[in-house]
Amino acid sequence: LNKEEEANVISDTPNPRVLQALSNRGSNQRLCFEYLGMFSFDEVRELIVPSSSQGWRQQQQEQHNQGGGDEQEMTRVLMVAEKPSIAKAIADALSGPRGPRQRRGISRALPVYEFTSNRFKPYDQDANINDDATAITPRCLVTVTSVVGHIFSLGFEYGNDQNEDTNDKDSSLQQGEHQQSRRRIMDPSEYFKLPVVKQEETSTGKLRVVDHLRALAAGCDHLVLWLDCDAEGENIAYEVIGVTRRALEQRALAKDRPKPTVDNDGDSECSSTTTNTTSARRVHRARFSSITKKAIQDAFDNLSEPDPALSRSVDARQELDLRVGVALTRLLTWRCVGSARKRFSPSTRMVSYGPCQTPALSFCVDRAKEIEKFQSKDYWRVHVTAAVTPAVDGSSKKDTILLKWNVHEINSHAHNDKDNMNNNEIEEQSYVPGEDSSTFDKHTAEHVVKLASNPGASAVVVNIDEQYERIMPPLGLNTVGLLTAGSKAMGMSPKQVMNVAEKLYSAGYISYPRTETTKYDPNGFDVRSILREHTSHPEWGRTAAYLLRTKYAKSGHPPTRGIDRGDHPPITCTKAATRDEVGGGAAWRVYEFVSRNFLGSLGDELRFTRRVAELKLSVGKSKSDTIKKLPTFQLEQVSVDYLGFAGACRWVLRDIGAAPRPDGNKGGSYDKISNVVFEVGMIMPIRDARCESCGTKPPRFLQEHELIELMDKNRIGTDASMATHVKNIVDRNYVVLCDETGTPLRPPRPPVPGQRPKPRQIGRYLVPTPLGVGLLDLFRKGDDRGIKMNFSDDHNSPALLSQPTIRAQMENEVAQIASSALDKNSVVMQNLAWFEARYNELEASLSRTRINEFSKSLIPTGTSLRYWKSIEAFESAPPQQLGKKNSQRQRVKSKKQSNKTRSSKYGYKKKGRLANRVPAKKTIKK
Repeated sequence: LNKEEEANVISDTPNPRVLQALSNRGSNQRLCFEYLGMFSFDEVRELIVPSSSQGWRQQQQEQHNQGGGDEQEMTRVLMVAEKPSIAKAIADALSGPRGPRQRRGISRALPVYEFTSNRFKPYDQDANINDDATAITPRCLVTVTSVVGHIFSLGFEYGNDQNEDTNDKDSSLQQGEHQQSRRRIMDPSEYFKLPVVKQEETSTGKLRVVDHLRALAAGCDHLVLWLDCDAEGENIAYEVIGVTRRALEQRALAKDRPKPTVDNDGDSECSSTTTNTTSARRVHRARFSSITKKAIQDAFDNLSEPDPALSRSVDARQELDLRVGVALTRLLTWRCVGSARKRFSPSTRMVSYGPCQTPALSFCVDRAKEIEKFQSKDYWRVHVTAAVTPAVDGSSKKDTILLKWNVHEINSHAHNDKDNMNNNEIEEQSYVPGEDSSTFDKHTAEHVVKLASNPGASAVVVNIDEQYERIMPPLGLNTVGLLTAGSKAMGMSPKQVMNVAEKLYSAGYISYPRTETTKYDPNGFDVRSILREHTSHPEWGRTAAYLLRTKYAKSGHPPTRGIDRGDHPPITCTKAATRDEVGGGAAWRVYEFVSRNFLGSLGDELRFTRRVAELKLSVGKSKSDTIKKLPTFQLEQVSVDYLGFAGACRWVLRDIGAAPRPDGNKGGSYDKISNVVFEVGMIMPIRDARCESCGTKPPRFLQEHELIELMDKNRIGTDASMATHVKNIVDRNYVVLCDETGTPLRPPRPPVPGQRPKPRQIGRYLVPTPLGVGLLDLFRKGDDRGIKMNFSDDHNSPALLSQPTIRAQMENEVAQIASSALDKNSVVMQNLAWFEARYNELEASLSRTRINEFSKSLIPTGTSLRYWKSIEAFESAPPQQLGKKNSQRQRVKSKKQSNKTRSSKYGYKKKGRLANRVPAKKTIKK
């Protein structure tokens, strides 16, 4: 090619000579098709459609001429989503009944959908076109594609040599791969000042996402961003703008239209100095919260512009986390990783610090230290059972129920040496917090058991008190509520819950799962349309039909309770689906909880009556005269007056005691008083009375849902990153996940046919390992120079690096960047200066003595768990389960041996017709 032809190789239409050269490269036509994929279908139609379709082409040309002119003059719109599945949903919702045409682009993983539409209304801030319902919208050609998350990531720029075009932002983004080879060992403190640059993600480079977007944007006039409507989605939107900026500029110059420019902060806008009188912007933002047809069409009809301030806040958080995390991680790894590999685990790769993960770890370590300092105290629990008359089932057989002893009504006459003490002082010394029928006073407990063990002793109902209570329906579900419920009730990790929720969102079953809002939009949220969708559901269809028939028969306005954070609406179910349609397993559990919580939030309050029967011990008339005050007992009975939201949220009935449930004792009996009618004067004979010696138990380790609540309360991380921070401290062996008996949680595996499933593990407790405890001790303990251990008194202590208050302050400043109240550069520089000062103090305090103390504190995780079990930090495993398991294993083993004898090949032979055969000789392999 000559110079003139070489300059025209990259244009809006395919070059014939380039196409001919690629077509003559043999039988492999891959390069030819990839070259054609860089252009729209209209430009290459004549090259790939056979000549027999000439009549069809003429018909299509006539239809387009009648609809608004030549195809060459049609407005072209490029839409970019965050995932391929969302791109397909957008194309299906906007393409009409015929559906979109799918073709391949440069990236095979990112399909391209094309269709024509006359609903596109460019966003114009000055003319406000979106508010003009009568505005004529020209027919346009829409191209829909997607990315796969972030296109670029923040990295350090190593070396001094730069590209020749230093002012080109796009060229600087491509230097990441070359800069990795120029890494050199440096002082970790240099990372606070080392330049940072946007580098292309590894997965993005393999999928050729950048080339894919640039090729599609080369022939488009408008760019519509369909990224997730949160801070991370806004940041990805400006990454797409940076990639397609030059292509949109060339297209605008070629058609003599306003030139879209991007300022230093990434704000996309049109120049007002062009000859075109319209000031419609060429970069638009679609705001949506669910992947439904109505939500997508509403977002397409009401386009807005991107938010540069929100994107800058994400850049600020990424830069702070990168610089602080890398600098402190390098310092701790170089000083401590050798000791960790030698004494803790040989697989330890690094000792890391994170501005979010380390404060989250501090909550777990603080609870562990509280458990270690706990001192158990003996107390005594009184068990008194009485016979129910009549029986629960109405037969002549009598059942026994456990009576609750009123500890505050103790008999002070049982103490011969405490006659001068009043009842309040005795009550303070006797009451055991959190335990029923228990006291620290052994003499009082034995005295009550002695009275109840008398022949003919009985409990008489002397008073019945009725208390009318109510429980308000739950608020709208946000991300923290979903993660908490998933870890507490579903037995799933927060990261697993978020992954499942994102898949349900992409499939269109639920709304966007990352939100902090718990209040429904009173004007834009239609309750009746969603309730109609669920009226035919086999699980909760009757509840949805009842709400639609009663409370929402005339109006579809949702409840006004909750908090509006200004982001996405609460998580709701957008489409009714059965267990098989969702996929069962974890996906069904998450979808069922979201659906039931949504229906419960729309329901009325739960009203119930709590009847408390007061019983007085009767030991006979002759003995009652000698005792001035007899012990009293209680029995509670709960009856539901109005079900309300509990029709969908059935677990609330167990919490209030309205459903049969275990009474909490080791016997495993069930509540037998739900059907008993109490009356004043009712007599219940005492059947058994005994006193059990117990000891107070330390607080339990933090569970995952408790850690999520603490992180949300102290503003550590965002709703999208909390699950990742919890996963990081587990993956890096700072904590170990255990059940209530101290056994590490087994990874989920499918059941093996023929094998008995292992017992279910209860609880997801975060037990700090010696590595996690030792890491925080490096920040908190004093050093040889006498740095204070009380970090609250010293505002410049390195101990603040592990405290939640610093991260909460940083998140507050980042939020002010998003609201344009603070400048990004000033916030970043101020925070980096503070962290660099703390880094220097920490580096000076890491003397050889402190490193040796850290090394001596490290022990393997198994040894640490045995230590926690020795101080009774966990629940003891029930012995009956072990015996049952062993006995069943023996029965299975004996059954297998009884069905087999020696075969002919391996020394065994089966029963039956093979029993008389001579067994073969066994071959021994050397």
